[in-house]
Amino acid sequence: MIALRRASVLAADAASVSGGRASRGLTGGLAVASAARVGWNSPVSPEPLPAAELDALGSALREVAVAAGVRATRATVLLPDYAGAVLVLDRERGVDLAEHARFRLAASLDAAVADLVARVAPAPGGRLLAIALRRDTLVSYQAAIAAAGLASAAISFTAFAALAALPAASAPVTVDLVLGDAAGTLFGWNGGRLASARCRLRDPGADDAPRWHAEIRRTAALLGAEPGRVRVLGPGAARLGAALVGLGLQVRVGLPRLQVDVPGVAGEDLLWPAALA
Repeated sequence: MIALRRASVLAADAASVSGGRASRGLTGGLAVASAARVGWNSPVSPEPLPAAELDALGSALREVAVAAGVRATRATVLLPDYAGAVLVLDRERGVDLAEHARFRLAASLDAAVADLVARVAPAPGGRLLAIALRRDTLVSYQAAIAAAGLASAAISFTAFAALAALPAASAPVTVDLVLGDAAGTLFGWNGGRLASARCRLRDPGADDAPRWHAEIRRTAALLGAEPGRVRVLGPGAARLGAALVGLGLQVRVGLPRLQVDVPGVAGEDLLWPAALA
């Protein structure tokens, strides 16, 4: 594949840090050149990381970066979606969308508007996805990233990466499930336009297929229809996708056009290369 762009990505989550080096080709495909994963444990919360967790995250980020040959000057770090709150917005002239997102999501994060920061990214179909998080929470992640020697890395979110990599939904009603270690974000699409976004916790140590099946159908029902197609991304996507097929859903698993030639790495469960799309 002739590479149009090469970059390194690290994804911090509740029970792991994963990442590596990948490239995007001239025809839009993604190829993974290296990958690594290190386990760690973090509270699943929008609150700032405790001091002890900062050191642990910094160490995990550094270990993955070394193992996967990540270049700090060309790296992106993806934060977990549960670190903030999500909101779908329309484009409006004369409206500061980041400010609007902070105002709308302040109650969800139990914080004052002035204490939040927000990022906004385009979604296929013309709408936008906003993520707001507490300023002190962002500062805590930045401290861990800097401690890992990655202070120059760009910071984004798994939800933004997934939206950038997924083509616009073709079915009248589509539901995407972007999985993380401890939570998942559901996107509802109506006529190719992003209609809703919700983050929900996973059920640890249990078969969570019935719960996600119910959440997927609930997401589609809010749009007035059955889910025509379901797309599942992230760790555990292959297993969960097979279970959802058994429950009667039409499921597509994994990032489209992703090539992984790293021994022992399941491409169907990778999400972090989406940050290059």
